[in-house]
Amino acid sequence: MRWLLVALVAACGDNKFESLPYFAWTDQQTLGAFNIDHIAADDPGLLDAVDRAKDFEVVLFYGHDPPNGTQYETIEALLARAEKNAVSILTFADLEAGTARSGICLSFDDADIDDWFLLRPLLARHSAHVSFMVTRYFAFTDAQREELHTLYADGNSIEAHGVNHVGYADQDLATYVATEVQPSIAILRADGFAPVAYAHPGGAHTAALDDAIAPRIRFMRGISGAPK
Repeated sequence: MRWLLVALVAACGDNKFESLPYFAWTDQQTLGAFNIDHIAADDPGLLDAVDRAKDFEVVLFYGHDPPNGTQYETIEALLARAEKNAVSILTFADLEAGTARSGICLSFDDADIDDWFLLRPLLARHSAHVSFMVTRYFAFTDAQREELHTLYADGNSIEAHGVNHVGYADQDLATYVATEVQPSIAILRADGFAPVAYAHPGGAHTAALDDAIAPRIRFMRGISGAPK
């Protein structure tokens, strides 16, 4: 399976690596995701990537700041293709629940709460739920936290993406986990969310970092480049 390649790369040492954007319902914790920012709705690579969701495998995608980074039309095309192929549209919470099925998993990174909130009609048209990977939660206004709770109540999952979006750059591992990773998980749990995934800021991670985070959360998400 594709996920075995991830393990082989990680086993080579602590060099930073890209994770493959596939989940096959194993005990795999480190995942990648295709970046769909600035990709046209009819991009063959995007649609082909959705078509790979078969045989009880999930293909992962992520974007930023809709519609400035990820276009509405591209999100619509991705969800429509999944519907056409009769594959599930899943959140990280769905992956954690462990009901094996073919699907796609779409997440949005960072802190664009107001823009995420505007996605609600688009997601509702497709009965779709996505994952929002949250950073700088401490700086959100009460109104933004209320919007995030509404998105959560809709069925979307709210996941961690670092305290200050500081990428790992071979600094002291224990300090990084204690100041950037763990508090970003804890603050969400304290406010009533149930994060099951941590998205590495900038996608930078090592095998040692993943090993340190693994006991704290079910999934760690890296990046995998654009769909080809």
